[in-house]
Amino acid sequence: MKRNNQSRNGNGLRFRPFLFGLILVILLTFLCSRYVVQLLLIQGKSMEPAYHNWEFVLIDRRGHSFSTGDVVAVRCEGLHTVVIKRIAAVPGDRVVISQAGMPEEDISREGLPEEDVSREGLPEDGHFAAGTLLVNGKPSPLYPEGIFREAGLLRQEQVLEENCFLILGDNTEESVDSRDERVGMVRQEDIIGRLIPQRGFAEH
Repeated sequence: MKRNNQSRNGNGLRFRPFLFGLILVILLTFLCSRYVVQLLLIQGKSMEPAYHNWEFVLIDRRGHSFSTGDVVAVRCEGLHTVVIKRIAAVPGDRVVISQAGMPEEDISREGLPEEDVSREGLPEDGHFAAGTLLVNGKPSPLYPEGIFREAGLLRQEQVLEENCFLILGDNTEESVDSRDERVGMVRQEDIIGRLIPQRGFAEH
């Protein structure tokens, strides 16, 4: 009987380091994913061909400053999910999607029914045959001219407020992004971090 008790005590002592190590690993994993890097599975085609559906990426959560061209993970309350998009414009930038990349005042009304043309000369529904993102009056270097068929909120020029960013998908026809009122311009506190690896437009 005494030997059995000693055996149980010995097994318990040997199990404690394992249990302590397991708890430590779980704690470190939680802290790492909360403050350093986080594993994320991409769901959707909005960032193709740079990032693909069902691809695993890491989120670098240590950064607090973001630049045009950064691919970031963003908490989106309107969609009740985390979205992966590219920062297309930063606070203070003037942004608009214009037809054929022309300044708003130069957009032709020719060929559009009168009821489909707004006072600014843009289609009322935000649809284009070929729309171009203008940032501060010039075509964005991130996106080819004429790539946008949906302007959404960007059919009228907007100035990004302090700590607000314009985020867009690379696959513009598949992406739900800042053009959609459910997303809009995102605030810096909603940006979780940059993706690892960072890839440019059309890289794969």
